[in-house]
Amino acid sequence: MAGSASLIEALHALLAPSGASGRGRKKSPALDILVAQSCLEGERAAVELAGPAFEAVDDDKLAEALRSGDWRVLVLPTLEGRRGGSWLRALEGDPVPLLVCTGEVSEQARASLQAAGVALLGPHARLVVDHEAHGLAVGVDAAELRGLRRVCGPTRLALAPTPGWLAKWLLDEALADQPGLGTVHAGVLGRAWLDLCEQPRAHEDLWVPVGVPALELEADASRDPATAAAWRQASAAHALERLTGPVFPSPRVLVALHRSMLGDSRDSSDAASPAQRAMWSQARRAIARESAAESITEPGEGLDLRTPASALLAQGPLARRARALALLAGPVPAAPRIDEELQARAHEVLRASPEQLSEHEAKVVLRGYGFEITRQAVANSASGAASFADRIGYPVVLKALSPSLRRRFELGAVKLDL
Repeated sequence: MAGSASLIEALHALLAPSGASGRGRKKSPALDILVAQSCLEGERAAVELAGPAFEAVDDDKLAEALRSGDWRVLVLPTLEGRRGGSWLRALEGDPVPLLVCTGEVSEQARASLQAAGVALLGPHARLVVDHEAHGLAVGVDAAELRGLRRVCGPTRLALAPTPGWLAKWLLDEALADQPGLGTVHAGVLGRAWLDLCEQPRAHEDLWVPVGVPALELEADASRDPATAAAWRQASAAHALERLTGPVFPSPRVLVALHRSMLGDSRDSSDAASPAQRAMWSQARRAIARESAAESITEPGEGLDLRTPASALLAQGPLARRARALALLAGPVPAAPRIDEELQARAHEVLRASPEQLSEHEAKVVLRGYGFEITRQAVANSASGAASFADRIGYPVVLKALSPSLRRRFELGAVKLDL
């Protein structure tokens, strides 16, 4: 991975004011962006640089041009096959901070780029820069990016697939005034995204994680690197959803939610026709769980009812976001009062239990120290479980309890919504 400074230089090269003429060419030899001509034409036209100055060269002259200039950004059609191999050899001798590949990338090329400190956007990358537009759009793949841009219109910077270095870019002042939205694949989530969530701009951006696996805490998780990485990804995903909760990653839902977050009242429900409101009501009946969970009975202000299902799916996250912001703006709640009897029971559990606490024991300890937890009980029979459930209240979750039992979801030992 290229250093942060090099990545930021590549970002500034893309967003620099244009002095170009014609098809991006200009006479000055100090150009920062080198583009293979085939990436701008025909079926491979996956790059639109409407603003930054760049040098477009024929594919057969690309290796020579790469060796003869000091480039910040390079755009290639592929890194496979004989021609891709020659470009890779030229890159290894003269690496660039950022490589955009609009086609395939071999595993050998990926490893060589990483060793050379080159940040990769791709494979099958899509990159659009428009200095006349505002905002950022990011998709997990080119198809999703096309959907986002079709709904939200032109943006200052649009790219796919979501790169691992995106969070570092977003922290730079060059993008500070550009509100962003898009999808982030779980595979690129990490500590940088947690840092981003602590920035002031986090309230204006909407980054929706996709592909986050359902995880269950296991005793040996810390010893398994893959499981530990999955938990880091899940933590970053939770941070991204801290205000909205889960968001259905449809481009129309994302745009409807983001516009409402920014106070954009275009196409608001106040001007909706009776037919559009009727369609919204039908969507509410069809998507019953989301409607019931947030007590949604009327369309939210500022939502575009021309796509009623998208408007409805955006309302739940908007309601959760409003509650979260109100909670953050309110006074800090007083520390919970510690019940001495519950605390004594927690101490007893800690003294009597082995090093690894069961879920039930852990909840007893947490309750003893003032944490609010779900009500629970341990039963040894079906009738006992039913009796406890009547007292706890429905719906309930039923879990098999055993010190040696692992991966209960996979074994069918957890039943939800009973």
